[in-house]
Amino acid sequence: MMNGEPSEPARSRREAFGRKLRSLRQAKGLTQSQLGTLINYSGAFVSYVELGDRPPPFRFATASDTALDAGDTLVSLWWDLEQSSMIKGFFKYASYESKALQIRQYQDRIVPGILQTREYAEAIHNAAANRGSISQRQADERVAFALSRQRLHEKPDAPRCHFVLDESCLRTRIGGNAVTGAQLQRLEHFAENPNLTLQVFPFARGEACSFPWPAIMLTLSDQSTVLYSESKLGALLSKDPDEALRWERDWRHLQNSALSPADSLALIRAIRSSDDFVTV
Repeated sequence: MMNGEPSEPARSRREAFGRKLRSLRQAKGLTQSQLGTLINYSGAFVSYVELGDRPPPFRFATASDTALDAGDTLVSLWWDLEQSSMIKGFFKYASYESKALQIRQYQDRIVPGILQTREYAEAIHNAAANRGSISQRQADERVAFALSRQRLHEKPDAPRCHFVLDESCLRTRIGGNAVTGAQLQRLEHFAENPNLTLQVFPFARGEACSFPWPAIMLTLSDQSTVLYSESKLGALLSKDPDEALRWERDWRHLQNSALSPADSLALIRAIRSSDDFVTV
């Protein structure tokens, strides 16, 4: 099914996207060719998408939303198209993330998507495509989405971010030594961002880790907390205040047990400076 004709539900979602695109375009008084020029696609491709004959790339959805002053209308519909290949609950999380005042995240083994270089993200998602877990198109879309999330750091009202990375994130090779080395260099850059705190949880303190799984805590404008964690079986998304208090306690313990930001940066630099890595 992945490489053949889309299923009926998938076709229906494509057509829903196309109808909304056509409605927004016509409301702006634009032809398909004019919209295509604005978003760097051909008028023919716009026509294919409106008819439901082609799946819209993520970049197409974001560019169309911008050109048509549609907020995130088309991006939301794009997520409906992609939901079968994404962990259920992630889109709702992403909508909260885009509005968060603060993001706190503990991650092991793989650097969080919001901090990844393009090459690092491509290595992860292309490997999933090679395993047959997703299609190559879906891999490309996931990379595009991971990179789009990094715009959060560029907003005038960018959220305050605090990341605690298990040491395994620094030592696990993704895409080979050069790609991993460049990713470590990127982490050094982020560590110097005044709006971002980066700590490493060292192997030597493993028993003190208060989170046995990756976890994210978002603080929203109403001071409520969104809790998010995912595994192969699915995602946990909660705003339960009692559970949030427990996560807050565990986060404080994690933060206090991890290396200081200065020592974390020194460790990242030491690992990257080893003979195993080549950066350009």
